[in-house]
This record gives sequence, structure tokens and C-alpha cells, in this order.
Amino acid sequence: MKILTTEQIRKTDEHTIALHCSDSVELMEKAAESVKNWILENTDREQNVHIFCGPGNNGGDGLALARMLLKEEFTVHTYLPEISDSFSHDNEINQNRLKQLGHQIHSMSPEANLNLKKNDIVIDALFGSGLSRPIDEQWENFIHQLNSSSANTIAIDIPSGLFAEKANDENDLIVLADHTLSFQIPKLAFYLPESAQYAGE
Repeated sequence: MKILTTEQIRKTDEHTIALHCSDSVELMEKAAESVKNWILENTDREQNVHIFCGPGNNGGDGLALARMLLKEEFTVHTYLPEISDSFSHDNEINQNRLKQLGHQIHSMSPEANLNLKKNDIVIDALFGSGLSRPIDEQWENFIHQLNSSSANTIAIDIPSGLFAEKANDENDLIVLADHTLSFQIPKLAFYLPESAQYAGE
């Protein structure tokens, strides 16, 4: 089994784009499509889907996924928590593509009540494997609501807040996923005793 560093993963993405994609947006489409296919095989269209998207490319994956699930006739609620005023280039492209479908993207403050229900699906697309610092403590209530809900939580690539290459501190805010759909190769964090619990299956 190969386990790569974050920098090696970035270079692998660049290599994949050079060989198989026209640009990084196309790579994002392929990633989102693989998540969509897993959801089609493992969930029910009757379940409400709540997709929480961060400002970077992990959030871009979530936005692309939202568009694809809408076309599959899922009921999709898409959120952009107020983490940052700036977005990655690919994230903005997928925001615009989603808006062109007439789909509303909800802005969300740290104090928001998520109101998640038992049969809901939660997609964690807040932060990817490039996260370099803990999630800000103002989001504690938000993460607590995600983790204490009985919804089925699916993390894209890595649970948000989890460092890819090292153990977190015990008080760090981390999304507790039921399933993690990790791209290309597993992350080292999935095998560390302190953090493996967050990745779920």
C-alpha cells in the first residue's frame, strides 16, 4: 500500500491532469462523479442531502456533487459556511454552474441551527487534505451539531479538521464521518490510533 504526503498528492493531481484531463476543473468533475456513483449505489433518493462546502477545492468537489445529485433527482441543500470571503478558482466555477441551474446556495454562520434528521445524508466538503491548522473554535457548535446528529455523514477525501499526515491535538474540531470517500490513495491519518475513528468506514 502506498501512502503519500500532501505535497506528493498535489503532484500526483498535477500529473493526472497532464495525462488525463484538460484542466483541474475536469479532474474535479471526475472526483465528484465518483462520489455521486457511490451515493447512487449506497443510499436512497428519498433521503435529503445536505452538502457543506468550504472555500477551497474540497468545497468545489461538494458543489460539483450537488449539481450532479440534483440531476439525479435528489433533494439537495447546499451550504457555504462563512469561513472565508475568498474562494479557489475551481470552487467559484462550480458555484456559478450550480447557480445556473437555479439552485440556491445558502450562506451559513457559526451559530446556525442545522436541523438535521435521522435519515438525512450529510456531505462534509469543508476542508480537504491540505488543511494546515485546526478549525477555528468559533465553529465548535457547528461541528458538534454535525457530530451529534443521527444523519449519515459522508466525508469527501478526508473528514474536515483531520490532518492528513499527523495526529491532531485531542481538543481539535474534527468531523466524525460514517464513511470517507478518499481519492486515489488512503491518507496516513486513517491509520493513526488517535485519528482513525474520525474516518468511519
